[in-house]
Amino acid sequence: MTIDQEQYENLQSQWRQFAIERNRQYLQYLAPRARVDFVLVGKMTSIDEQHAAETPPGKFPDVPPPGYNLLISMGDLILNYGAHRHLCQSGETYYLTDLGKGAVPPKYAKGKILKEEFTAWYPKLLEELELVAKPDATVVPVGSATGHFLKAQPNFPYRLTNPILHWSTAAVSAAKMAGSLFPREWDAYLRSTSWEDLRASTEEVFTKAGLDQHMDAVHRRFKDKFRELHAHYMFTYKKEMPLKRPDAC
Repeated sequence: MTIDQEQYENLQSQWRQFAIERNRQYLQYLAPRARVDFVLVGKMTSIDEQHAAETPPGKFPDVPPPGYNLLISMGDLILNYGAHRHLCQSGETYYLTDLGKGAVPPKYAKGKILKEEFTAWYPKLLEELELVAKPDATVVPVGSATGHFLKAQPNFPYRLTNPILHWSTAAVSAAKMAGSLFPREWDAYLRSTSWEDLRASTEEVFTKAGLDQHMDAVHRRFKDKFRELHAHYMFTYKKEMPLKRPDAC
């Protein structure tokens, strides 16, 4: 079933306006073309304090192509890689979003402020899921904070899995755990994995989304930045993602 793109844009306009009302910056999301089987829900958009002080609410500092939230950083690409390569099977689709769509500096994305943000945005997440998710879709929280909040909501209307690891340089030690649990597989994976593997998956994702014109710019930006820590996250998602499938439970 295709997505009503005008309806999605109306929702996005509401998100932007709500961010303005909460004195938050906002970065647009990419609509799926049809209802999806899996929705991965992150915590919220991050912005550094200087940019937050300089950027009007509802706006966002310039970001590189393709210019959509959850498609601009190496961590974003790795999360998409995991969902595309290891969560979805043939014919299945996924969508990435955040629970809190107003951007906040990382030091505020915790404790009381985080709970307030989640509580305020939660009704809008339900509206979003109603539009983009199939009735039997699975929701996969990205990070424990998002997972704990969604699990605590009564009558959450979708199958909810345990959270997967949230991309963060501060969580590299957690990402390395998969390698320590499966050392031989990890060694083989590390020898065979490179930016080219991530690039190939990203190109498939971008082509399906109609964003393939941005791949050259993405390649130039990231080709020399791939490090072993990125392979750790890719391997972690390879081990985690299949466990979130309904047929794995």
